[in-house]
Amino acid sequence: MRGIFVTTIGFLMYVCIYAQAPNTWKDWYSYNSVLSIESIDGTLYALCSNGLFTYNPSKGQITKISKIQGLSDVDLTTMKYNEEAKKLVIGYTNGIIDILSFPGQKITSIPTIAKRQLYGSKAIRDIVFKHDTAYIATDFGLVTMNLQNNEFIHTAVLGNQGESVGVNAVTIDYTNAILFAATQKGIFSIGLHQNISDGFLWKHVPIGVHQFSKITHILYYNNVMYYSAAQNNWEQYDTIYSYSNSNTSVFDKVIYLEKITSYSQNLAIVSRRQIKLYNNGELLNIITNTVQEVNFSGICNCNNALWVSDYAKGIYSIENYKSYYPQGPYSNITSEVFCRNNAVHLVCGSSSAYQIGQYNVLVNGTWYGHVNWNVKNSICVYPMKNSTTYYYGTAGWGIVQASAAWNYDTVYNKTNSTIQNIYADNSPYQFITDIAADSKQNIWCVNKMVQYPLVVKTLNNQWFKFNLSGDIGNNFERLLIDKQNTIWIAGESKLVAFNANGTIENSSDDSYAYIQLSDDEGNIADRTTALAMDNEGVLWIGTTQGIARHTSPYEVFRGKKNISRIKIEIDGEVGYLLSSEKITCIAVDGANRKWIGTQNSGLFVISADGTKQLANYMTTNYPLPSNTINSISIQHSSGEVFIATDKGLVSVMSDATQGSETMEEIKIFPNPVREDYRGNIYIQGTVANAIIKITDMSGDLVFQTIANGGTGVWNGTNLLGERVATGVYLVYISNSDGSQTKVSKLLFIQ
Repeated sequence: MRGIFVTTIGFLMYVCIYAQAPNTWKDWYSYNSVLSIESIDGTLYALCSNGLFTYNPSKGQITKISKIQGLSDVDLTTMKYNEEAKKLVIGYTNGIIDILSFPGQKITSIPTIAKRQLYGSKAIRDIVFKHDTAYIATDFGLVTMNLQNNEFIHTAVLGNQGESVGVNAVTIDYTNAILFAATQKGIFSIGLHQNISDGFLWKHVPIGVHQFSKITHILYYNNVMYYSAAQNNWEQYDTIYSYSNSNTSVFDKVIYLEKITSYSQNLAIVSRRQIKLYNNGELLNIITNTVQEVNFSGICNCNNALWVSDYAKGIYSIENYKSYYPQGPYSNITSEVFCRNNAVHLVCGSSSAYQIGQYNVLVNGTWYGHVNWNVKNSICVYPMKNSTTYYYGTAGWGIVQASAAWNYDTVYNKTNSTIQNIYADNSPYQFITDIAADSKQNIWCVNKMVQYPLVVKTLNNQWFKFNLSGDIGNNFERLLIDKQNTIWIAGESKLVAFNANGTIENSSDDSYAYIQLSDDEGNIADRTTALAMDNEGVLWIGTTQGIARHTSPYEVFRGKKNISRIKIEIDGEVGYLLSSEKITCIAVDGANRKWIGTQNSGLFVISADGTKQLANYMTTNYPLPSNTINSISIQHSSGEVFIATDKGLVSVMSDATQGSETMEEIKIFPNPVREDYRGNIYIQGTVANAIIKITDMSGDLVFQTIANGGTGVWNGTNLLGERVATGVYLVYISNSDGSQTKVSKLLFIQ
């Protein structure tokens, strides 16, 4: 018996290819823009908008720390390390404070400020320490915290009438134990021995003309206070002033001041283009780089080497300017993601942002891409099937065609295509909001807010345009092409269906259908917003007020124009599916379930027929960076769902994959199932909706299920709901008619 058991173990280890478990999250954030840098025990810590990353120069290791790894949120603002307490204090825009404790790097979240009922911003702006007390600048005032027990001590409101005055930065005169706060209304001071919560004890520092000005930066260093006041928009230089013995004078002028700090017993003035080091008021060194453009944001000493952080190139030593940061896309303003041929295509931009055109693609765990200076605001992307060619549309600059990730070939706009400008002038208002190809590889695009909102580039590079709007407007945004090459266009008060009937150049035989947003019970919504065709040929329609369906989309030109809504019960309440939500995108997984993105309520997962809500992923219960979901795309071979938000790209592994044509590569994981494992077991690589039966070695049935597309799920219990005993189990898999079968083995350890 022992010999059989050992042989079985060997067999199982051979056939099991461990895969990423469902419900596992990953972040795909941009980490190239670093806000500040700290050195802790020979490791560099870099602060980015969506998290931290660490770099150990001696080991060459880069590690990410984001919401996935336990941080409270995104939109990080500042961090400071307290050597005495061995804690890194991290602040956020929403007022949350995280404490990263060393050496174990345990993360403790302190949401006290975020939960307070305050009017206005609660953002954390700066932190200084005296022993184990943290003095924390916020947009509503100043708070102090004891780092031994992580409890707040004081809250100071600095307005004359008790109103909140934002504190931009703090500094301490350690010799005389005086705390200085740089605020929206000048510099205030108080003795550290005094009651910091008493606003009447704070004194306005008489710095002359800037006494009541907005002070942006401050540092008390070698008995001199250095500060910078907010400049007028038209002034090129930021001015640093020194204040000593009641006298204020100009100390230095730089372009784009970032920090006034100290470095190795020297005063450091950090600006975007250079870092100046002073000793006793004398300029010692100017750090810059004449070879490549820099965007300095911070400075620190690590292992006796000078390291800097950069807004575009991560972190690097000034000895070689070699950049270090985790791989990722160019930006966290992600607009659309599209999975194709085991690659993940992503564009970064927004119609409201002014951002250089950016294209990214993830292949085998590595990011590639390019920045296109000829266009701005990439908002949609479409990679062609069985080709390296891809297209991306922009909010104003037309459409880009490319054939290599690192380069672009052609920009199509009003000068070389039928794409139109919104306005008559030459301003860049050529909005391409969606792209798709038909079965003949013609490229169809939505050209928003123009007379001819549907344009097409044929396979032989001819361009045509079509007027769809009729009496309903031209504010279209999304399109979908079905198996009959019917083009569905969403964005207005009616859903439009169009088919050129195989003759794009001949408009006389074109077919049009206009579908009202209403059903038997009345009006559904005022606008269509998203489209998806499911695995059974049902058209799912996102609107400003939930979801509708067209169950006979292939009959639309034969009078089948009725759409309907689905009633669903949640927590005892019956209503129409997501009727209170503005739908932004819809994706269909291998089990025909619907992944639905919303404007403000995160991501919903709905059963195949739409009658059950299976999940609602939000920032409060899952590591989503934002509840504004811009795009969803599914890598059907693995089940990984990629979610683009206005604050970055993440993914979650689902328990459904697309069914395989054969069952030659069945994967079971985990296998073996260890005694301490209590999660689900996954059988992956089946044909679509396969029948899965699990028996013991005697042939007694233990469990039976239907695969979610190409993935079966077993919770490790028998038909009575009891955890099964230790042993080898047989997994029988077959399609519905039994023409395809497979038997695998699974070791279970109780």
